Amino acid sequence: MLKKQEKTIWVLSELYYPEETGSGYYITKIAEDIATRHRVHVLTVQPTYAARGTKAPKDEVHHNVLIHRCRATALNKDILLFRLLNLLTISVSVFFNAL
Repeated sequence: MLKKQEKTIWVLSELYYPEETGSGYYITKIAEDIATRHRVHVLTVQPTYAARGTKAPKDEVHHNVLIHRCRATALNKDILLFRLLNLLTISVSVFFNAL
């Protein structure tokens, strides 16, 4: 008898652990809860908000979730032009890594 192949759930998010902002915190907790029942992979970038400047590993497992971090800019989010550049590089990087 063949064993049913486990599906992988992918989460794509700009904010994820170690970000402790509201969105990053909730997305992290939701993914970790789902990981208790399914295989979960997260595609994200290096911290850009509350944990900006923290160098997180490119690939790591945290609470049974496999995290893949893409390269993107982490310019000062308080300057509108820099925030737009961050958004553009994050979007392009996550898109191509998701392919």
